[in-house]
Amino acid sequence: MDRFLGNNKTQSKIDGMLKHLFLLILSCIVVNSSYTQTSCEDFKDGKFRITYEGIGDVIIERKGDYQTEYHEERKYKVGLNVNWINDCTYTLKMDQILENPNNIDLPSVEGLIITVEILETQPTYYLQVSSSNISDFTVESKVRVVD
Repeated sequence: MDRFLGNNKTQSKIDGMLKHLFLLILSCIVVNSSYTQTSCEDFKDGKFRITYEGIGDVIIERKGDYQTEYHEERKYKVGLNVNWINDCTYTLKMDQILENPNNIDLPSVEGLIITVEILETQPTYYLQVSSSNISDFTVESKVRVVD
């Protein structure tokens, strides 16, 4: 009869394995529920940094429907109007040059619209792809949150 029902040692091993499996599942649930999820909404306002290879860092400050971008190496700052199309896509239109102490020739392209799509979000950064209405050229970049 023990052959069909199992003996006490076998039952104890099964009980032990079930307890371990239960604890593993419980741990996964706790870890997943405590993990901070991020969404595009988390990046609508804040201070960010993009590092462009060969160009340098740009500091972005975005609040509501306005964004400023400061180019650290070249020392200029521009203001842009922000229009959110959906939770993860927005457009930028040049508003004005706020600072340009080195008189860098900044192109003023009438009608230029930059479209930015947030592709992935993480607690400390997001990945985006930018394009414009005057070129097929796109740029993918990692945008880090600045504390």
